[in-house]
Amino acid sequence: MRNARIWVLIADAASARICSTKDGTATAIDAGTGAIRGLDTPGKRDETLCRAWFRAEGHNSFSAGPVRRFALHLGQILKEGAREKAYDHLIVIAAPDIAGHLEQVLAPETRALLVGEVVRDLRPAGISPVEIREELWH
Repeated sequence: MRNARIWVLIADAASARICSTKDGTATAIDAGTGAIRGLDTPGKRDETLCRAWFRAEGHNSFSAGPVRRFALHLGQILKEGAREKAYDHLIVIAAPDIAGHLEQVLAPETRALLVGEVVRDLRPAGISPVEIREELWH
């Protein structure tokens, strides 16, 4: 595992970040539109693309809750990365509000690369979500 490319997914119901050990990059993903920061722009186009993906992948519940849709979006990103051999191993760090959804949506090729997962409330008591986000996104 010395030269292994490891992706680390850090997620809650509102946002996620995928970090790579290969090049040290981190890609931010917002739940609001499912847009990848810097690559997509919110709007009608995003919803149309998302609906098309759901139909193409055989999902019949685009109307599922927003957390479930976000988990499905993350699962798709991880599956595409696994298929393209963009990473060798995966670690998932998730808040309880999305962890169960992620567990259900991970594809077999993604699960095969999963080497660790941590499920915990990422927000200590007394700290607002805004403060936690600022700390995590610096």
